[in-house]
Amino acid sequence: MYFPRRVDTDAAGETVHGLCSLNPEVDRLVMVADMVIDGKGHVTAYQFYPAVMHSAARLTYNEVWEALSQPDSRGAHKLAPLRKQLENLYAVFEVLARARDTRGALDLETTETLHRLRCQRSHRKDRRARAQRRTQDHRGVHAGGQCLCG
Repeated sequence: MYFPRRVDTDAAGETVHGLCSLNPEVDRLVMVADMVIDGKGHVTAYQFYPAVMHSAARLTYNEVWEALSQPDSRGAHKLAPLRKQLENLYAVFEVLARARDTRGALDLETTETLHRLRCQRSHRKDRRARAQRRTQDHRGVHAGGQCLCG
């Protein structure tokens, strides 16, 4: 869960995946950070306010990147109704990434490890870990906060 000064990765799965997730077709109370960002990545105006957000879909990073990078793919056709918003989000990411580069900000590129644990009836644990490749979309969501442009 994301808090103003920290991220809590130890929250109960039910809380994180239910209450805090952007499930499709569900209204969520949110605090909006409404920003105007110019072409150089500078925030020229902003305001904060409470709102209700209606989530259109629950997307994975890989689904979004496939839709943006392969316009003729099955994923792109599936996300066609959201394409303009996704393109706007990616354009904001590109502007913010250029501004970070200009400032000389540290940009660590790491490999995320995905762990899967299964407990079997015999009480043995089956553990699997694999590296998960980060796409530009991963960077876009994390670098730009969660900018929603619509």
